[in-house]
Amino acid sequence: MDMFIDTIMYNLESINWDGPAIFVVLILAILIIMRKWSMLLLIVLTIVLGWGAQDLIITNLDSDQELISVPLVIYSVGGGTILLLALYSFFKSSL
Repeated sequence: MDMFIDTIMYNLESINWDGPAIFVVLILAILIIMRKWSMLLLIVLTIVLGWGAQDLIITNLDSDQELISVPLVIYSVGGGTILLLALYSFFKSSL
């Protein structure tokens, strides 16, 4: 568990706040203001799982070539889920 927390702390300390990370922080702040806790927690969970799995790669057993990285799968599934949740929330509030 300490190794997982150390990885999270290392990634948080190495963020370049002049880049696209500030966009994510602003989105999270807007979600906090709007009290969309489920979307906020899902985004944070997706980011943390992606960071934790950054060294895992799915490879082909026959040729040992990289097929897909696990963080890509995590970010894709998490992003799709967040998109569906956002659309559901939007349509629910508009009706």
